[in-house]
Amino acid sequence: MKKTISDTLAWVAFSALVVWIAAVGLTLTSYWQTLSDIMGLIEEVKTCASSKCESQVFLERLSSTTTAFGFNTDVVKSVRMPAFVTWCTIIMFQSFFVRSFRVWPWQSNLRSVNRDGSPSSSSPPKKRSKVIKVVTLLKRKQGLSREQFRDHYENVHRHLGEKYLFPHAIRYVRRYVEPPRGSSSYEASPDFDVMMEVWFPDESAMSAAMQAINSPDAQQEILADEENLFDHGATKSFTVSESTS
Repeated sequence: MKKTISDTLAWVAFSALVVWIAAVGLTLTSYWQTLSDIMGLIEEVKTCASSKCESQVFLERLSSTTTAFGFNTDVVKSVRMPAFVTWCTIIMFQSFFVRSFRVWPWQSNLRSVNRDGSPSSSSPPKKRSKVIKVVTLLKRKQGLSREQFRDHYENVHRHLGEKYLFPHAIRYVRRYVEPPRGSSSYEASPDFDVMMEVWFPDESAMSAAMQAINSPDAQQEILADEENLFDHGATKSFTVSESTS
């Protein structure tokens, strides 16, 4: 229903826009025709052989009601402003109604959905992102509390990651597991404490970052700190792809 209303309003607004553009064009044309008549009248007055030549005869050529391509310009002017106001009003209403101005009615930002709110099969799927996303699940070392683990990761280990990941990576995210909040749907003790995500723009950037991290100096620095932070036996790392809807 909402899509139908939006489509109808979009076509009404587009029609009003076409009328307004046509009215402006016809008005400008009528002005040009009037100017041409005035210039012709001036030439005829200059070439009038008789001193008693009555300019009124020539002035009668300038009709009080001008036309452009057969349209009465007075009528054209009367619809010009209402058409523009109609177009502006509908465009502004659409921006609140469907969160889009919808200047062109054949380009709809609304997608068909099923009754449960999921996208219908007619909705085209979005393209998969070309960004390479590496996800690593990390478990804290036994004896560290959640607070101690997070504090050390964010204030010490994170900087080591940034030192070797950038400028190759475009994003470096840590997602910490929160304790259950009164819902049985949450797993009480997951086998990891933080989900680390590193995004690379392409394969070459990821290869360059891996080469930097696997250098002897980097390995010595990173592994020395990881010994105080992670349970290496529980570490899992993989590349993911995603589709959005």
